[in-house]
Amino acid sequence: MSSGLPYADALKLARKAAPLLDITVASPAPAKERVTIRRVAIFQEALTVTLSAKLVVIYAAVLLIMSCLMARARFFVRDQVRQLRICRRLLLSSPF
Repeated sequence: MSSGLPYADALKLARKAAPLLDITVASPAPAKERVTIRRVAIFQEALTVTLSAKLVVIYAAVLLIMSCLMARARFFVRDQVRQLRICRRLLLSSPF
């Protein structure tokens, strides 16, 4: 609602819209509170980056495990097909 407005104009607009939304608009926080809020925001951002990096590592590990399992499955299927061909050859070459 106020992304393109200067702070003072956004505050005026918020005070006008507050009764319609049934909320209160407080005056700006003191400097000490703003610093604390900024520190919390920086911590949240760092935590988000850390968690995102961990998720990327987990995702890469899952992809690696899946590719290993797929490779093993291919070898398993290949061996099963080979055994079926041998059995078929034996059955076709038997005198019965």
